[in-house]
Amino acid sequence: MRKLFYILILVNLFFVLSCGLNQVVRWPDEGELLNSQSDIIMNNNIFNDYLWTTPPVYSKEIIFSEDNNSKKTAIINFKGEELKFELISNNGIDIINLYQEAGSNISSYISQSKKNIYYDLNSLSLKYITRQRWVSRTTFKTETVPVTRTRSVPYTSFGPNGTSTTSYRTETYTDWETRTVPVIDWYWESYSVPFIDIPVFKYFQFTLSENETVLVYEIQDGNSTKYFFQNVSYIVSPGNTEAFKTEDTGLLLVFIDSDSNGYYFDDSDRVLFNTWNPYEESSQYREIPGFMNNHWYRIEDLRNEKFITFKPGLEHSILNITNANHSYIGNENLGELEINNIGDNSSVIINGTNYHKFLRKNTLDIEYGMYYLRIENPGYLDYEQYFTIDENNSDFVINYIQPEPASILEITNLSVIEWILIIKDSSGDERHYSNRKSISLPEGVYTIIISSGGFDLEKNIIIEPGINPIIDYDGELTNLMNQQ
Repeated sequence: MRKLFYILILVNLFFVLSCGLNQVVRWPDEGELLNSQSDIIMNNNIFNDYLWTTPPVYSKEIIFSEDNNSKKTAIINFKGEELKFELISNNGIDIINLYQEAGSNISSYISQSKKNIYYDLNSLSLKYITRQRWVSRTTFKTETVPVTRTRSVPYTSFGPNGTSTTSYRTETYTDWETRTVPVIDWYWESYSVPFIDIPVFKYFQFTLSENETVLVYEIQDGNSTKYFFQNVSYIVSPGNTEAFKTEDTGLLLVFIDSDSNGYYFDDSDRVLFNTWNPYEESSQYREIPGFMNNHWYRIEDLRNEKFITFKPGLEHSILNITNANHSYIGNENLGELEINNIGDNSSVIINGTNYHKFLRKNTLDIEYGMYYLRIENPGYLDYEQYFTIDENNSDFVINYIQPEPASILEITNLSVIEWILIIKDSSGDERHYSNRKSISLPEGVYTIIISSGGFDLEKNIIIEPGINPIIDYDGELTNLMNQQ
C-alpha cells in the first residue's frame, strides 16, 4: 500500500508539471512587467559616467561650406531646431561658434581628449595587456610506495591432554606497491587580458543648457578634415524597481540619443538596465528578471519582442513605461494555440521561451495576451508571427510553411555568459538576438557583431549557398591579440 501511495504521488506530480510546461505564459520570468511612471533626469555626458559600458552613441557628419578662406558655416537640425556652426581658423587656432535659434551664441576652442570619448564605435580597437597569476598545476608520476595491508593467520593453542585448537587472527604487515600519485606544483602563469583602446580625438564642446552637452569632432581622413556632431547628453530614470521586479536597492534606466538628433526615444536609440557597476568594489550584482544587465537595448527591439514602449510625458519630466500585456495581468482565462507541420529539429520560441520540447499533439494552452512567435528550423529562414489571444480570438492555429533554404551561421567557443548577436545586411538593416549561437541566413554579404560586456567583436562574412560559416569567438580574439 505504501509503495502504491508513493507511485500515485509521483504520477500526480508529473501531471502537474506537464500541464505547467504545456501552458504558454505572457511573461516567462517571475512576475509581470507593470505600467509605470518615473522621473526623467537629464545628465551632461554619458562618457563621464558610463564609459565602462561602451555606449553606442554615434555622430553625424557636419558639412561646412566655405564662405571665405578663414570662415566656414554649417547647419544641422537638432531637437527640431537649427543649430548653426561657424568654424574660424586664425593663425593655426580653430574656434567654432554655435548659434541657436533662441539667439544664444556659444564659442569653443579645440581641445584634445584623454582617451575618454569617441565619435564612432568603429574607431575603437582591441588591445591586450599581459598579467600574471599564481596557479597550480597537477601532474602524475609513478612511484613505489609502502602500504599497510592486513591478513588472516592461523593461531594454534594446545590443551593439557594433547589437544589443540586452531583459530585465526588478523595482523598487519607492510608491503610495497607501484601506483600513480598526483603531484601539485605552483607557478606564475602569464595570461593576456583584452581591453578596448580609445584613440585620442580633437573636439569642440558646447553646453546647450545646464545638463545638455554636445561635441563636434575634428577627424583627419587622409588629406581631408571632417567634422562630426555628437549628442553626449543622456537621460536617467530611477525608481522602476516595482515595474521590473528588481530588488529595492534600485534600478536605473539610462537612455542615450544614439543617432544624435536630440531625441532619446527613437527606434534606433538605446536604453541600459543598470543595477550595479562591476568595476566598483562596493557594487553588488543584482538580477533584472527577463533582461540582460548593463546591455544597451535598442528601443525598437524591446517594443517588438517584449512589447515595452517608452514615452516622455509633458515637458519631458516624466517617463511613461507601457507594457502592451498590462491589461491582461490577473486574467486567468486560457486559449489554445495549435502549431502544425513543424519538424523534430525545429524550435518554437514564444515571447522568448522555447516551447517545442513540451508540445503534445501540437497544441498548447495559452494565457490571454499578445505574443511574438519565432520558429527556428536549421537550414531555413526563421518563421515569425505576431498574434493576440483574447475573448474574441481564444483559439489560434498556425500552419507552418517552411521558408526558403538558407545557410547556417554558427558561433562557437563563446567564453562569455551573455551576449547579443547583431546581424547587419548590405542595405544597413540589422537584427539583434539575445544569447543565440546559430542563425539561418540567405545568400548575401553581412556584418556580424557579437556584443558582450561593452566589447563588440565584428566580422564581415559572405553567405553562399551550401556553405555554413563558423565564427570561432575565442579564436578571433586570439587572432586579434597575435596581430598586435
